[in-house]
Amino acid sequence: EWVKLRFEVDELNKESRQIQTVIAEKLKAKESAESLIQQRNEVLKRKDDVTAAMNEKENLRNQKLILVGNIVHES
Repeated sequence: EWVKLRFEVDELNKESRQIQTVIAEKLKAKESAESLIQQRNEVLKRKDDVTAAMNEKENLRNQKLILVGNIVHES
């Protein structure tokens, strides 16, 4: 689950960067980019929510990994 959430965070970062690039181009051309700015803000909010869930799952995973000790072969 942690890996899936990490992938989703990466995809949201990618989407945010693409939107930011389009916003920059529109602002250079002195065009309005209000809808794109709102869209980017929504993506960033969603990214924050997914990041929080990812951190929660990562902490749970780390706690479980600590419980599993090293398994030494009987040789």
